[in-house]
Amino acid sequence: MERNGLRFAFNIGILLLFYLNVIDSDKPEDTLEARFPDKAFPSGMMIYNKTIECSVDHQPGQFPAQTWTCKDMRVGGLRLAYGYNEAILKDNDKCKETGGRNELAEICRQMMDRIGSKKELWAAFVKNATCGRLDEKRFLLNMTAVNQYSWDQMNPGYGWIYTLRYMAVK
Repeated sequence: MERNGLRFAFNIGILLLFYLNVIDSDKPEDTLEARFPDKAFPSGMMIYNKTIECSVDHQPGQFPAQTWTCKDMRVGGLRLAYGYNEAILKDNDKCKETGGRNELAEICRQMMDRIGSKKELWAAFVKNATCGRLDEKRFLLNMTAVNQYSWDQMNPGYGWIYTLRYMAVK
């Protein structure tokens, strides 16, 4: 009987500790995540012998980690190609021209290096990409060997990126 009482008291203690932890973590200041305005990448950075141009017209958003944005991105005056792996788009014949290859993380790492930042990459992501047709040539960065990259010029076609963002690890 005494053993059951101890077990009961122990279980109540565990429940009380859990309850106190839940109440303490429900404070609004604990649940609201810090937000950071993004910064614009400068225009005119050289990445693998091509000039990356970003618009100076930048209205910062709010992000959960430090973020840099290249709006209206162009590579050597052309758009950056965009597309999916064929396994993802089985029924769509558009946006397959890149074969899903695009070294966006490497482009972001190189851009961060050019601005002198050593922040570690958390995410490279696109905003305003389209699978629409573009009647001008586009560039695609490809990995040709370990730590070796080259720009491939693609013919007019489907898929291009308007904005590229780099989010750093917190």
